Amino acid sequence: MIIFCNGDFTAERDKFQWILTEWYDGKDREGNTKRQSRESYYATLAQVCGEIIDRSAAKCDGIEDLHTLLGGATALLEKVTMESISV
Repeated sequence: MIIFCNGDFTAERDKFQWILTEWYDGKDREGNTKRQSRESYYATLAQVCGEIIDRSAAKCDGIEDLHTLLGGATALLEKVTMESISV
């Protein structure tokens, strides 16, 4: 199962762990913009969700942005949970 979250993150489950991939715009050696990724590994989906929220919260400019982020995170978790149950 692969979960897509707001274009910046994907989470994928293999036999042993959850793999969180964060996508970001970087630069190649010639200075051109390039879509890059970094991976991190977690034991539970709850840890993955917490990490996505932590990383996204760091980019917020103020309390209103953080409130919007947390509301969206809650809605996404509800959607993913319902999809998982219906499978």
